[in-house]
Parts: sequence; C-alpha cells; structure tokens
Amino acid sequence: MKQLLIIFLWLILVNDTNIENFQSGEVTYSISMAKEIIEKGKANPKLKRLFKNASDVEYQLLFNKKASEYKKIKAMQNDANSRFNITEIEAGGKNIFYFDLETKENIYSKSIDSETYLISRPTYAWKITKESIIIGEYNCLKAILLNDEGEEMNIFAWFTTQIPLGYGPKNFNSLPGLILRLNSGKAVYNATKIKLLNKNILLKKPQDGIKLTYKEFKNRFKGFFDKN
Repeated sequence: MKQLLIIFLWLILVNDTNIENFQSGEVTYSISMAKEIIEKGKANPKLKRLFKNASDVEYQLLFNKKASEYKKIKAMQNDANSRFNITEIEAGGKNIFYFDLETKENIYSKSIDSETYLISRPTYAWKITKESIIIGEYNCLKAILLNDEGEEMNIFAWFTTQIPLGYGPKNFNSLPGLILRLNSGKAVYNATKIKLLNKNILLKKPQDGIKLTYKEFKNRFKGFFDKN
C-alpha cells in the first residue's frame, strides 16, 4: 500500500466518547513491510517469491487504564490469505502481546507445537524529539528507540499525549502516549481506526505456559526463529 493511501486511512478515527472521559479503547493497525525491505527481498532470488506474496495485515490493540493486549484480527480463511505472509510474521504472527502499565511487565504468549511459552522482555527506552505531526485529530511527537548502550536505532514512533497511555503495537510501548505510527525498520504500523470507550475492557494477563525470559527463549530455540 502506498504511503498516500496509508495517510488517508489515518483519518478514519472513531470515538464513542471524548478524549478526557474514556475508560478503554480499541486501535486497529494496518501493517505493511517497509519499502526498502521489500526491494531488497525481491532482489534476492531465494527470497523473491516470499516478498512478492507479502501483503498488508491488520492487528488490534485493546487497552484500558492499566494494561493492553495486541493480537491479530481474525480473518475468514481463503486460498489468498492462507499462504505464508512474511508481513504477518513481522507484525507479531499469532502471538498475543500483553503490557502492564503499572508494573511495566512486558510479555507475549507464543505457541510452538503443543507447548505455550510466556516470554518476558524488558521495556524499551526512547529518545523523544521535538518533531511533531498531526495524524487525524491527534497531535503526535516523534520518538527514536535506543539500544542498551543508549544509542539511537533506526526505529521510530509517533505517539500522542492526547491519549496519555504508554501503549503501542507488538511490544513497542512505554512512551508518554499512545503510538499511532511506528517504523520498526522492517515493517510500518499505522493506526487506521481509534475507538475510545466510556466502559472498561477487561484484559487478563496470560497465565498458562512455560515462563521464560526473552534471552532464555532465544537460547532454547537458537537458529529456529527470527527475532520477535
């Protein structure tokens, strides 16, 4: 999907209540592979077909004042969407991402064969810039992700303090407001619909599964999975 079409989709924002009084919310993200990644993939004979079949996917973020949950929106199965889609893998696959705003607990649930794993990882550190844009009706600031050494990475987000909850797609969170756009370097996440509610959404922390830190999980399955 071209950038201009994505920008147009940002304007489709629906609110059931005003910003000041909401109790919970729903955000729909449209995710596409970054243009430069698609071009590199198509230039590689071994990856050409893989990236040729890449198509946009939609994920949903549910949140209340205490926690958030991010997962893929279920779609009707057909031959077109049953094919392997690298965009879906990068967007989070079938994993369920949970973030506790109070404790900063950042975990996701991943099923492998018959086992379910609950993988915890530290929250990200960001550098907030003075650069700003308007997305739909929201004023947004740009933030750049920092690595463990405090160096800037090629990952940036646009967030709004008009919804002052540190949630976002996948495991990108901990900013002073909701992330409406994110470029992970591999994929681009765009909020296409925001729905604020005056009722509370109940979100349950994943409990069932083998608990591992992100490092433990990567060591156990070293060589089998790309970074999640």
